Amino acid sequence: MSENNQNNDNLLNEHMLNEPMLDEPMSDDTVVDIELNDSISTTSSSEQCAICLDNIIKEQECINNCSHKFCKPCLDQYLDSGKTECPLCRQPIQYFEHNSEHFRLILKKVSERHTEERHNEERQRNRVLQPNHLVVDRRKYLVYRFIFIALFTTNIMDMFMSNIYSVQHNLLLEKYQECEKNNTDLEDRIVDLENSIINVYPNDNTEYSDYFIIDKFRGLQSNCYLPTSLISDCFDF
Repeated sequence: MSENNQNNDNLLNEHMLNEPMLDEPMSDDTVVDIELNDSISTTSSSEQCAICLDNIIKEQECINNCSHKFCKPCLDQYLDSGKTECPLCRQPIQYFEHNSEHFRLILKKVSERHTEERHNEERQRNRVLQPNHLVVDRRKYLVYRFIFIALFTTNIMDMFMSNIYSVQHNLLLEKYQECEKNNTDLEDRIVDLENSIINVYPNDNTEYSDYFIIDKFRGLQSNCYLPTSLISDCFDF
């Protein structure tokens, strides 16, 4: 029994000799190591914004629908640029939380507007770069436009006047043809009268003369080739 107690005492003494002394004063190097370890542990525990690569401040922390955290100013600037996907996982951002408040985003119109603006810029760029398009000075364009309008107006006026001239020409031609017809009818009538007189007086050697006859009532004047004897009988010459 005494031997067992003695063995236990020896083991306890050996264990106490192996343990470090807690009452020994800590050196300066030990304190610096502890502070560095604490700072490293706190830095590793803090989260980093994937946009600005700075540590996220608690008051500016935003959590989107895919559980990724960003700074509020960085996320606002990112969304204002027209981007609608998470910078880390590329999932569409539908909402985010900030200071325990839930913000739901309506990004469809923003995305469509950004896409439309980008398409417009590409079309403008292609329009400038296409070699088939001709760039003309505005003043030259106005001069060319004025000349084109003047020529077009002149052509229209020429067409209108030519139409008027053609109508007048047709009217005058109809009048002329009517006069020719009347003259022909009158000559035929004179021939018929002469033939009728010859038939009435076939053996008459009466002299014929031209008479200038004036009709004061109707205002007519005419030259007639009539027998002298007939005129003498009518007017008592």
